[in-house]
Amino acid sequence: ELSGEIPTQLGQLENLTTLILEDNALEGKVPTNLGLLNNLTTLNLSNNTLTGTVPVEICNLGLTTLKVDCEEVLCFCCSESGCLETFLEPL
Repeated sequence: ELSGEIPTQLGQLENLTTLILEDNALEGKVPTNLGLLNNLTTLNLSNNTLTGTVPVEICNLGLTTLKVDCEEVLCFCCSESGCLETFLEPL
């Protein structure tokens, strides 16, 4: 189980396509620099104690799947189909 804040160093993993961090004890805000992961298609941050907002930089990645807990984290780029199992529609 991972705890603490999401490491900002993850934003340096340029070739990362999938990042699944669900079911941990992560807290704090979602780092803006995850928006640097241009190859990322799937991001799962559910079942943690994160707060704040999903950064617009992440919304602009064109993810096909984004899972967050909307009771804890605001997500303006999530579809209305349910935040925990959110699948983004292509723009």
